[in-house]
Amino acid sequence: MGDSQRRSEEAVGKGWVLLLGDAMEDIYYHGWPQDLSAEAPIVRTLIHTIKRYPGGAANVEKLLVDSGVDVVTYFGKGCPQKCRVIAEGVQVARFDLNDNCEPIVLPPNVNLDGCKAVIVSDYHKGSINQDILGFLEDVSKDLPIYVDTKRRLDIYPSRSIFFPNDKEYHQFGYDTIAIDQVVHKHGHSGLHYNGKWSMYLAERVESVVGAGDVVLTAFVYAMLGGRNYAQCADFACYAGTRKVECPRTEAPPLKEMFEQW
Repeated sequence: MGDSQRRSEEAVGKGWVLLLGDAMEDIYYHGWPQDLSAEAPIVRTLIHTIKRYPGGAANVEKLLVDSGVDVVTYFGKGCPQKCRVIAEGVQVARFDLNDNCEPIVLPPNVNLDGCKAVIVSDYHKGSINQDILGFLEDVSKDLPIYVDTKRRLDIYPSRSIFFPNDKEYHQFGYDTIAIDQVVHKHGHSGLHYNGKWSMYLAERVESVVGAGDVVLTAFVYAMLGGRNYAQCADFACYAGTRKVECPRTEAPPLKEMFEQW
């Protein structure tokens, strides 16, 4: 995957969003469990269906575009594939095909006229290198930067807004920066942001894959719709909860969830 551009006739608000990151693919092998393998202590599964979904930054792009947001994307070449084997609804294996992306190569002069925000989906696969970090530092003077990263936060512009899960929060020291820069994902306990909590109860949990992508994009979607920080975070929590009720990487459209929120 390389750079791409999306335009819609019915965009949310005015302007567009710049998306940078690691585009991946989620692949699900659905099958029937047979017996324990004679080769290893695992279930031998007879595959009957294979489903493929955009993952990582590609999932963020799909979520935004499907809900009418104008998006310009730059992804590093290469597409890591995250593969899961599901036997009658139970995941019995996980394996990856390719785990790296080439660094993003931006054009000499990126035209940011009309851009409302920059989203970074950094799964530490290689798309975001020092050149991109320098670019982000420059544009952060004029644009908000929303970052979901598996790396240290101090490599990003100092006023970015981050979306760590609980493990990342403690691993990378998010408690050392201003509380209004962190939307802390606590799983089933909800979101913690700016000293406040938001929580919605899921009717069931089908899959958490892609939930972080939904939280990130829902926050930006609400921001584009003119909502304040607290409202953006609350909608992000609501959207993340609705996502985990869906199988695999699937999620309801942001526009639909926004109307129900």
